[in-house]
Amino acid sequence: MAPEASIHATVSWGAVSELDPMALREAHHAAARTALLDAVAAAPVVVVAGPSSLGAAATLPSLLCDAGLDRLGAVAAVHARAAVVAHSREIAAPGRPRRIAWLSAAQLLTALVADPLIQPYAAVVLDGFHERAVHTDLLLALLVKVVRQRPRLRVVVVAATAAAVALIQRYVHAHLDATDAVGVALPAPVPTDVVTIQHATAPVRDYRVAVAETVVALHRRAHAAGDRRGVLCFLPTPEDIRALTAMLTDLLGDADGAGRGDRDDDGGDGIEIIPFGEHVSREDMAPALAAAHRGYGSRRRRIVLATDLAESAVLLPDIGHVVDTGLVARTTTLLRTGAAVPIVLTATAAIAQDAAALRALAAGRSGGGTGAVYRLYPRAVHDRMAPSTPPAITRTSLADTVLLLHALGVAHPLRFAFPTPPSADQIASAYACLVALGWIVPADAAAVDPSALAKRRPPPTAVLEPQLGAEAAMLPLSPFLSALVLRTAAAPLSPVFVTLAALLVDPDVYTPVAPRRARERLVGFAAADGDHVTLLNVYSAWLAAHRSAGWCRRHGLRHRVLEHAHRLRGHLEDRLDRLQPRLPRRRRRQQQRAPGDIWTDARAWADMVERHADADADAAAGDRHHEDEGEDVVSVAVRRALLDLAASMVAQLQPGGTYRQLPEAGRASPGPARIAASSVLVGAPPPWLLFTGGTIDEAGETRLYPVSAVKPRWIRAALDAQNTRLAPWVART
Repeated sequence: MAPEASIHATVSWGAVSELDPMALREAHHAAARTALLDAVAAAPVVVVAGPSSLGAAATLPSLLCDAGLDRLGAVAAVHARAAVVAHSREIAAPGRPRRIAWLSAAQLLTALVADPLIQPYAAVVLDGFHERAVHTDLLLALLVKVVRQRPRLRVVVVAATAAAVALIQRYVHAHLDATDAVGVALPAPVPTDVVTIQHATAPVRDYRVAVAETVVALHRRAHAAGDRRGVLCFLPTPEDIRALTAMLTDLLGDADGAGRGDRDDDGGDGIEIIPFGEHVSREDMAPALAAAHRGYGSRRRRIVLATDLAESAVLLPDIGHVVDTGLVARTTTLLRTGAAVPIVLTATAAIAQDAAALRALAAGRSGGGTGAVYRLYPRAVHDRMAPSTPPAITRTSLADTVLLLHALGVAHPLRFAFPTPPSADQIASAYACLVALGWIVPADAAAVDPSALAKRRPPPTAVLEPQLGAEAAMLPLSPFLSALVLRTAAAPLSPVFVTLAALLVDPDVYTPVAPRRARERLVGFAAADGDHVTLLNVYSAWLAAHRSAGWCRRHGLRHRVLEHAHRLRGHLEDRLDRLQPRLPRRRRRQQQRAPGDIWTDARAWADMVERHADADADAAAGDRHHEDEGEDVVSVAVRRALLDLAASMVAQLQPGGTYRQLPEAGRASPGPARIAASSVLVGAPPPWLLFTGGTIDEAGETRLYPVSAVKPRWIRAALDAQNTRLAPWVART
């Protein structure tokens, strides 16, 4: 049965099929618990298999602790997504105090660099392997290596799809000769219903309109029938969530007298639209998470607009209907030879069949009758989907991965036993980036052959930079931002560079607004030199406003992003303070001083540098002070420091208003690029600019952000300093 005849003009529905997850319903919790603990006792690597493993990150660590494993050491609960780790920590089973370390995959990798045998941990629960993130793939390989040397370590790998389970078993069998991986299927953590699935008979023209109309029809029909179960909509991008929130608020404001906010939480039949995704703050997702805590019986219908985070990360037990677009936002990072930062290609792509099955199961956990799934794509499209989710390692820049492997003592990453091996081209591009940043150096007196890098061949004798290379691998930053922090750690302006590095992890601090509003909100923040100084101005003003969320809303800024940058800044400062013996000239922070305007200290330090710079430093700088006379000294220092590390990430303005990027050695120049609309320089493009980020949309257009104005002399000096072959191109231009 279709949701309602009135939407047939947009979506028509085919026959109804059923998904009966019988194995989930028939499994007995006590029997499965016994089977899991028996498996952990018998083998060092255990695979928790099947769709019932959804949400295992919140339950399995407690189960292992109750079995006594935490008496031998801590149990690490690991997931690639930090949002899942935070949610799992909140809903973990209560009881006796347990030694559980809730970690992201990146945090456990950092722990492996510090202690390759991770001695503090007796067990590791690696959840979400079926998502095929780079860090979870890498962790599986590294944990298997640890098990060889620590046979008593227990590793539980959670995978919700058959393809991922088979891959884990093949990998473990191939690399642990003395043991087998044991597969265990756990029961569903909440009652599981039969799910009916309907496909659209033809592709929809506009999936946003189709989702909105389907949700309205479902709400009206369910409201009339007294069905208060929620609706979960899977959307590809955060922009879709924001657009659907506005559309549904308008459409359901007066729908059948059950609009948003009509009744209170305890006695109403209204609706509540909840965004859900990694881009959403914990406060905004709280109603959906609270529904999971309370269980069934909410009087208001929850309409959850979610990205793929909701496929297996959390359990929302009051969901009875799922609307699936069949789409996901997939990113590919393109790292040019010698480039310090990658360009991110973001495109909407079709999900895999195993992901479609996970989305459908979300409708089977309401405990209130048959669930329903509405797929906004024909059955023939589903049949043509890839069987399993492709691994991210095949489409990702591996510069941080190669750096990490060198820190772990892997001399030849191309020979490393990845679960899914990357291409030699990816490894060579990563080496080119690390050589340009100075994190990879020759093992002997012979220099790394630049022609080998240009031909996409890894250098055969490269090693990790001995002084700070391992520290760079341990920082929660990209190799470029690690270089920005560590190379300037002894400089008086180090706190400014630390702050900038924390902001550049996610520089999208602005909320989407109209162009006129975008210009208004930057009044008082915008710097004529570009986005990097503007970001520092925004952060300084936010500190002056006592980190107020209301202040962020008034200025169209993302409070969550600024808070994350603030926490990361403190972590980086602590790391640098611990490195002080290796950085003798670094100024130790004054712990008693309250955080204030970062520019106050920065300008004081800059004045000190100008007054006390010795003759040798001035001679080495040549005519630098004369060239930059009259400019803000801190702004010049920030832009030149960035340029010294990313000399090849520059572009020149062309007559048509586009920018021409520097070409790779031996390759054609990249296509034209434009400044992104969120940049402060979009209305006043400079002749030359430096960019430390960029995206390529589905139309193939490159948008650069953040960007800053630079001078040709700076570019030439930076290129010469890095000994690149691109300097002659700048001179000719």
